Amino acid sequence: MKKLFSLAIAVMATAMAFAASTASGDFDCGQMVRLQVTPHEGYEFVEWQNGAGVAVSTANPYDVEATAAATYTAILRLMTYDITYQKGSAAGAIGNTVIDTKTHFTPIVLRDDVAGGFSRAGYHQDGWSENADGSTNDHALGESYATEAAITLYPYWVLNTYTISYAPGAGATGTVASTIKDHGTPVNLSSDVFTKTGYDQDGWSVSEGGGIAYAMGGQYTADADATLYPHWNIHTYTITYNPGSLGSGTVEDTYQTYGEGAPLSSNVFTRADGYTQVGWALSDGGAQAYALGATYTGNADLELFPVWEINKYHVRFLNWDGSVLQDLQGATAVNHGDVPAFTGATPTRAEDAQYTYAFAGWDPTISAATADIDYTAQYDATLRQYSIRFENFDNSLLQESDVDYGTMPAAPVATRTEVGHTYTFNGWTTNDLDNYASDALPLVTGPATYKATYIDALNPHVLSVIAGEGGTVSGNGTFAYGTDHTISATPNACYVFDHWEKDGMNVSTDVNLVVTIPDEDVTYTAVFRKIQYTIQAVAEGGNGDVTVTPVGAMP
Repeated sequence: MKKLFSLAIAVMATAMAFAASTASGDFDCGQMVRLQVTPHEGYEFVEWQNGAGVAVSTANPYDVEATAAATYTAILRLMTYDITYQKGSAAGAIGNTVIDTKTHFTPIVLRDDVAGGFSRAGYHQDGWSENADGSTNDHALGESYATEAAITLYPYWVLNTYTISYAPGAGATGTVASTIKDHGTPVNLSSDVFTKTGYDQDGWSVSEGGGIAYAMGGQYTADADATLYPHWNIHTYTITYNPGSLGSGTVEDTYQTYGEGAPLSSNVFTRADGYTQVGWALSDGGAQAYALGATYTGNADLELFPVWEINKYHVRFLNWDGSVLQDLQGATAVNHGDVPAFTGATPTRAEDAQYTYAFAGWDPTISAATADIDYTAQYDATLRQYSIRFENFDNSLLQESDVDYGTMPAAPVATRTEVGHTYTFNGWTTNDLDNYASDALPLVTGPATYKATYIDALNPHVLSVIAGEGGTVSGNGTFAYGTDHTISATPNACYVFDHWEKDGMNVSTDVNLVVTIPDEDVTYTAVFRKIQYTIQAVAEGGNGDVTVTPVGAMP
């Protein structure tokens, strides 16, 4: 048997408590090698990884064929134990089983929450029990557990109690002692009261300002903490709205609660002669006493009348593109019935690629103001012409003329001759990217210069690529003179590429060689040579002892 090449394999293990262990050897290409690891106490085998950290096998021992230099790592991990949390057998307990994992040598912190959503009506969890009925408090919530063994834990339950607190709320004084309630047992609420000027307490509410939920001294049965607030009787006042002699319509009354501010109505009466209500007066035609929606705190009934203001309108004069030429608003807003006037310079519109423009009036026609309105400038348009130039490949002028916007220019005939080349007309270009046929030029949108383009045909020659022993090649073909082409060599197993030969001479060691086609047929030969590898295998973590032994060799 003839060796193709030899290789070395090493296996190494390191650990936080053990010295590194390594095994290695040199092996022929194709020979089978056996890797084996014996884990230390507290560890277990997981897998073998290659030098790139990719898992290759979970077998132990593991047989691998030596085909290239390589490093193999025996991955070991610490053993683990299940910490199981269950609801147990206590009456009424519910929840799902939850399992945590403890790693060998490392304590675990027991859960300090209600694992798995454990709950029991009327109870709360205060620890962990090793008994299914939860009768003993064997482990504290959040306790450190260091035993190297699995364990099942159950909630330790404590009966709930609830506190009913009494809050006076805004503006009230006094104190009322809290009431304590056991789970499942009704309790009578306090009959003591808070005090508040202008109010009488007649019960208890679950929110400040809410309705009566419980009578004074009433029974409370809910199994939950609660804060109760006094319920008060309070006076209210009526605000009425009168349209006066000029207005029409109705506005609903509003009401003010004693000691509190009440928003006046923001609804308004109407007036048909171009006026709008802006506030409230104490008499018909009187001065404004309150704004619309203002807060009233008078603690008395009240009648209010509308305050009127003539309507003003926001008028804008816009150019064709929506830009504002004149804006009449605020102090310059136009009164109802007045005719707005444009006081700026005559509007203009810049010429564009297609047209020039002249001002032609406003749309709509200006008239007396009765609402906010925009007036837009209008223009008459005149079509433009552009110079279109045609040039040959060498920038010589073939044709130049003025052409209307939006029409297609007429192209001249273009030719090109040169010794050794055959040129075929290929269209017109303006940017060296897009070619247009003479009868498919773009419509005119501005000045343009078109240059004639051509297709250049060159002489073809044969490129031959030959593979020597030990590999394959690619790149054969017939190609144009002076063009560049890549030839490639691919070695077979146990071979590497060495060099390219041309006319018996070593010309390059680049496996992918760019060849410029000469003015003749040309041949390149790929030369290959056999290779050898060194294989190294490392078992890291140091948590086991490894061996490397040959299994066999290629026939």
